[in-house]
Amino acid sequence: MFKLVVVLSAALLCALVHGQGDPVVEKMDVFRLPENTSPLSYVLWFAPNLSDWTVTGVTNITVKINDITNRITLNLKDLNVTGVSASLHMNSGSYRNEPIKEYVNLTKNEQFEIRLQNSIPKDKILLLSINYKGYIRDDMTGLYKSSYIENGLIK
Repeated sequence: MFKLVVVLSAALLCALVHGQGDPVVEKMDVFRLPENTSPLSYVLWFAPNLSDWTVTGVTNITVKINDITNRITLNLKDLNVTGVSASLHMNSGSYRNEPIKEYVNLTKNEQFEIRLQNSIPKDKILLLSINYKGYIRDDMTGLYKSSYIENGLIK
């Protein structure tokens, strides 16, 4: 069971960060993320449902703002984002909620853009919380199911 969780964790992180996999029908025109932000850390929580091969989860990303911006762009493919929140780290050590104007899935480029109502100044720290649902796949992309043979047994 521990091996399954480790494999699923690594695969989910790749799905959230890199979003590589199936051929895209429409050719991507943007391959790199904007440099206005940099991720500092990721905390992943997810619950796989092995009866219907789905997954629900939450990813918290601590982001450093490199240039004043109200847009944060992430790689994402084949996940249904169900909610997003943003909190700005204050000098006092506390966090202040940052209103989100909208968030959009930029499917063509396998990206996800969070648009804040206010611009965030350079060198500030933002905590993003992203809720999502998706499928556990069988094509070795994103979060996928897999097996291996040990001592003649399929695990």
